[in-house]
Amino acid sequence: MSVGAEMLKDPGAAELVVDPLTVRAAQHIVESRKASVSNLQAVLRIGFSRAAGLMEALEAEGIVTAADNVGRREVAVDVLPPSLAVLADGPTVSLTGPNGAMTGPIPLDTFTAPPRPPMKETAQDEAVREKTYRVVADELRGFIERFETLAEEKAQIGDQQKAVMAEAKARGYDTKALRRLIALRKRHAEDIAEEEAVLQLYREALGM
Repeated sequence: MSVGAEMLKDPGAAELVVDPLTVRAAQHIVESRKASVSNLQAVLRIGFSRAAGLMEALEAEGIVTAADNVGRREVAVDVLPPSLAVLADGPTVSLTGPNGAMTGPIPLDTFTAPPRPPMKETAQDEAVREKTYRVVADELRGFIERFETLAEEKAQIGDQQKAVMAEAKARGYDTKALRRLIALRKRHAEDIAEEEAVLQLYREALGM
């Protein structure tokens, strides 16, 4: 069994290994009625050598005529040959029979099982689905409401802290120093002492 590339023979023509690009080239030329190497280059986005090779292969298949004295060719067929038309429809496969003879290209879709029809949802399935969605929605709503509550409490605490600092400032205290002391109270005494020692060393080095 061979898949993708098929070996096709035409009486009096050379053997041609057909790849997807060859099929596309043949299909375009027959549909556009333009047997031009430059046109193949533009449509297939390939180089000159590759496009010229495709054109010669299609000449061997009898799809285009030989080039005349100025290099011009004509489209020799109105439709794709059956051997190429079947490839243009999609991937194919060739099978070897018991007697060793090979079949022509067969579309792979021939061996593809049809899709199974979707199962009908029962009333029990629908009830389970609705219950699952309801549980998820309730849990999601609970998370959101808890976060919103904490956000409100955080805003209230922030307002209370501002009020405390405003009152301290009104009594003549330096609020920057207060905030510094609050931060220091959260730290370990040894860490504070070590930081103070380093700062003192730097001050002395700078003559401060």
